[in-house]
Order: sequence, then structure tokens, then C-alpha cells
Amino acid sequence: MNAHQHFENDVKAKAAPVAILNHVAYHSYHFFTFLVVVINNNKEREKKNIARNRNGRFSYDHMQRNTPKKNRKK
Repeated sequence: MNAHQHFENDVKAKAAPVAILNHVAYHSYHFFTFLVVVINNNKEREKKNIARNRNGRFSYDHMQRNTPKKNRKK
């Protein structure tokens, strides 16, 4: 018996507030796991962006590519 059948049975038993709460709780579980995944993904992306900024388009490192090693920015 799945969640929606439970929900319908609760409504038939005139326990609508409880049924709605149960229903919301059941779905919020999926919603929160989804949120956690999104947040973690964003953190990973931030790390990658920081790494890219260190030696990519946004740093001046590319200006010093052809200079002798001793003059390069650390």
C-alpha cells in the first residue's frame, strides 16, 4: 500500500489534518534530500571555480607565462 492510498484512507476516516500532515511529511523527506544534493553540488562548483580563478581567465597568471621562472607570481 503506497502513501497515496494511506492518504485517501485517512481522509475517509475524517482525520484530514493528520492525513495532510502525514502527506506533507512524507514528501518533505524527498524535498530535503533534494535540497541537500543541490547545496553539496553548489559547494563542489564553488571549489572548481576557485581553482579555475587561480590560473584561468580571471588571474594575471597568464601575463607571466613567458617570463623567466624567478619573476613569476607565486
